[in-house]
Amino acid sequence: MNPFFICQIVCLYYLVIVLLIIKRTGQEELCCIFGKRRLTLFGHAAIMNKGRRVKQVMNWDPGGKGEDRGRIGVENTRGGLRGLGLTWEDALDAVEDRDGWRKCIARRAALHGKD
Repeated sequence: MNPFFICQIVCLYYLVIVLLIIKRTGQEELCCIFGKRRLTLFGHAAIMNKGRRVKQVMNWDPGGKGEDRGRIGVENTRGGLRGLGLTWEDALDAVEDRDGWRKCIARRAALHGKD
C-alpha cells in the first residue's frame, strides 16, 4: 500500500474522532468561535477614535496591484458581515449601539451553527 494513502486514512480516522467528541460535548466549532471574536474585535476597533493605529488600518487602502496581503483580515471580517447581511458602512453604524451589536454577533453565531 502507498504510505501516503495510509496517512490519509489515519488522518481521516482522527478527524472523525474529533468531530464526534465535539458533537457529544456540545463544543462550538472553531470557525464559529473565530467569527464571533473577529466581529467582537471589529466592534471594539470601530468605536476607537481616528488617531489610533487600529482605526487607521481599518480605513487603509494599500493600493497597487496583486494580492493585498495586509488586507486578509479585513476581507475575512467582510465575509462575516455578509453573513449578517451588512455592508462595511452599515456595520460601522450598527456598532454605535453596543447591545444591538452584541445581539447581531450572537445571531450570526446561532445562524452559523445551523449550517
